Amino acid sequence: MSANISYLIGDFEFQTSSNIVIPSLMTMFRESDRRIFTEKDEDGEDRECIAYENTARNIKQRLDVMGFSLHNIEKAIQDNLPSFMEDEYEGENKFTSEEKKVLSSSVLSDWISACDILYRIPLRSVFDMDTEKWDTEKKQRLKQLPVLAKVMLGDDPYGWVQQFPVDFRAAFRLCLENQDDDLLVRVDVSEAVGWSYDEDDKICSDAIESFSAGLVHAEKIIILTEGETDTRILRKSLESLYPHLKDFYSFIDFSNLKVDGGAPNRVANVKMLAGSGILNRVIALFDNDTAGLEACNILSKVSMPDNIKVLRLPDIEIAKSYPTIGPTGLMNFDINGKACGIEMFLGTDVLKDDKGVLLPVFWGGYNTKIRQYQGEVDQKGEIQKKFKKKVEKGVTPVNSPELIVLWEHIFKTFS
Repeated sequence: MSANISYLIGDFEFQTSSNIVIPSLMTMFRESDRRIFTEKDEDGEDRECIAYENTARNIKQRLDVMGFSLHNIEKAIQDNLPSFMEDEYEGENKFTSEEKKVLSSSVLSDWISACDILYRIPLRSVFDMDTEKWDTEKKQRLKQLPVLAKVMLGDDPYGWVQQFPVDFRAAFRLCLENQDDDLLVRVDVSEAVGWSYDEDDKICSDAIESFSAGLVHAEKIIILTEGETDTRILRKSLESLYPHLKDFYSFIDFSNLKVDGGAPNRVANVKMLAGSGILNRVIALFDNDTAGLEACNILSKVSMPDNIKVLRLPDIEIAKSYPTIGPTGLMNFDINGKACGIEMFLGTDVLKDDKGVLLPVFWGGYNTKIRQYQGEVDQKGEIQKKFKKKVEKGVTPVNSPELIVLWEHIFKTFS
């Protein structure tokens, strides 16, 4: 006997395993996704279910963050198709000439369509039928499937995906592409708990730990900021706005390190990381100001490994015409690329003074290399205090739209 573990997209059983979870597929989940609930079995009786589940929208976003975006999948399929088509089984090529012809001309949209058909024509349900009916029904359903869908099912189709040109998580991502955002994605471990796992086992965490050694896509992405305040704000906003992604990123905690902040010091840190051979994916995030622009210009001349990316905070709408004070007095100015620190992303409610007027940016020193002035918003400390109170009440896309722009900018880094 064995315990069955199902990997479900709605009612579609994408994959199954016996006794032990598939570690790579568990990297889409976190221990916080564990749910215990009751549902009806085939006989109408209540049964306790133990599963890891989240919505299709959140799982898609997690996979994109991990590097399984449509763009990356398309490139990976193109790169791996030649070797995939030459796969052999017991000394013979796996694919017919017709299948090879379809494979060689396939594009990403073809693979997505194949995944959609597998979802709509659940072959797996055939095997729940009486013995007399299942073979006939199986053949009829197989006839409805395009070549790519049959390829994904393998030589002895049992309804779940058995082969794909690249990582199975890429196939999972394609299966999710056209599904409703609220559709539940689930790994049902009910049978395995009490059989191969104890009730208090951290099934997901343990699987990821065993899988992640040396594998970049399972590791957290490290974000390196200009200082402690930036790190604290990013961490809190990620927890509030994207709680399903908070375990996919980590931040270097400057509060416990006796290191100076600021763009010049971070340039030195990034150079050190680039030469260290670190395998983790790293995002070096600089302010969208004159100092940040200079830092990024310096690093653009450094040969960076693919796992280290240098970013500036993105341009935002509010900064296109923002009050500034300089030698010519008070005037609105586009401060993108000149004076946008993290405070500019915290929402207009915390950027305004007691009279409801936006706190101005003061122009400071002139950077001769960039040939522009460096600016900084007034009363940064007060803005940060207001944001701390805002976090306690709840940061939302409505009251902090600039933080949404910032995080979407970060999410695209490796996708």
